[in-house]
Amino acid sequence: MKKYSFYILLFTASNLFSQSDDIMKSIQNRFNNLTSISSDFAQKVKSSAANDFIISGEFKYKKKGKYRIEFDDKIIVSDGEAVWNYNAELNRVIITRADDSINLFSIEKIIFDFPSQCTIKTILNTNAEKRIQLIPANEMMGFKSAQIFTDNKYDIKKIIINDFIESIYELELFNMRIDEELSNQLFVFVPKAEAEIIDLR
Repeated sequence: MKKYSFYILLFTASNLFSQSDDIMKSIQNRFNNLTSISSDFAQKVKSSAANDFIISGEFKYKKKGKYRIEFDDKIIVSDGEAVWNYNAELNRVIITRADDSINLFSIEKIIFDFPSQCTIKTILNTNAEKRIQLIPANEMMGFKSAQIFTDNKYDIKKIIINDFIESIYELELFNMRIDEELSNQLFVFVPKAEAEIIDLR
């Protein structure tokens, strides 16, 4: 009986991992087939060391790592190669390389770069919602786990990342519009002549 139970356990675990890979591939395929995302967003940071931090605004994404985020008096823009972080109150823009600026809005990197370095587990698989968890193979990736939430079309609705100091970073997308025509000019930031520029590239 114990031997039989062991085989059942192995079979079930194998099915779960296969199911997780299938969901991950479906998310990747869906993302490959779209050209742009426009949505409202809410980002939350929960930490035991500080009060919760919440911001909301507008998010636009275009293929090849381009994104634009607007909230309060701040604009963050990436053309896939550089990231411009503009603070209107300070009239200051900080420029970094996109490769050095992985964040919750780096959806393309989370979907395509993370899975090969993680164990993938299915948390929820229903007709209405899918949820998978990515657990890094080592600590070099800088986080403990990540969860990706999608609807039944495999459009991403939420991403949650847990780090090693028990902070939780959550990005939720809503009022999503898929494949709107977005100009490339939206993803390049040209600061005003009087703005302070800090270029860290």
